[in-house]
Amino acid sequence: MPCPRAIRRPLPPSLSASEMSDSIMSSWENRNQSQDIMSQKQSDATLGYERIVDTETGNIYKIDNGFTDWYDGSRYKSITDDQYTDSVKAVIHWK
Repeated sequence: MPCPRAIRRPLPPSLSASEMSDSIMSSWENRNQSQDIMSQKQSDATLGYERIVDTETGNIYKIDNGFTDWYDGSRYKSITDDQYTDSVKAVIHWK
C-alpha cells in the first residue's frame, strides 16, 4: 500500500517585506550601538581614561583612569553602558 503524500500548502508570510526590512535594520542598529560602546571602552582603556557622570548636572566627563578607585563621594559615578554613546562634556586630568 502506497504511503499517503503530505498535502503541501503554501505557508502564509509571517512578515511583510517592510516589516522584515524594519527588523533587519533594527538588528543592524543595535549591533552597531553595541560595537560603538565596545570601541569607546577600548579607546578609553588604551588612552588611560574612565568616564564619570556628574549626578547633579548629568554631564559626562572623561577623567584619568583610577579616579573612581579613591573617590568615595556621591556626586560623581561611573557611567553605565548605555551612556557611552552620550557626548563627553570635557576631559579632566587630576593626576
